[in-house]
Amino acid sequence: MRIYVLNATGQHTAFNYRFDFLVDGEGNKMVGTPKPYRTLQIPARTQVQLGGDWNPVQAQELIEQLERPATGGVHTSNIKTAKATGLVRLVWSQDKIIPRAICDDVFQHNIAYLSGEGERRRQQMALGNSATTDAVIGENASAFAIEVETVDEASDSASPALNAGYRVNKQPSAAAAGGRRGKRGG
Repeated sequence: MRIYVLNATGQHTAFNYRFDFLVDGEGNKMVGTPKPYRTLQIPARTQVQLGGDWNPVQAQELIEQLERPATGGVHTSNIKTAKATGLVRLVWSQDKIIPRAICDDVFQHNIAYLSGEGERRRQQMALGNSATTDAVIGENASAFAIEVETVDEASDSASPALNAGYRVNKQPSAAAAGGRRGKRGG
């Protein structure tokens, strides 16, 4: 059995694996001394074959190691579920090369997901860095709704993602302030 692994991220990945058993001639696990781990280097957005031909016991062990939460491997048949939970790191397939259409779909999903995460983090940074957050809200955070607006700054950059910024409104809206209108004071 052959296992193909796609690194769907934009970063180089090193997948470490090892077998804590030996396999006899009939394909059964035998207790043995743990072998040192091996490393498969997978460049960004690249598909590679994991090792050579594996017997079913070894292939199952590799698949279990690929699907650990820290590794983030997902079989080609489970991509739809994996995309719903966030970033897809590694995609694997058994005995077949992963089709180009699946690769492109996962790459586009990851780009969109990371762009959304970046926008969310910039918005949080605008709130966290604003003096308004501390001065206006204070201990009555639940009484105020902070409005955040997108600001496009002029730049020589052609990328709209680099030009986008956030600004915190200094005055809470009437609805956020409890709908009070009129004169202030006594």
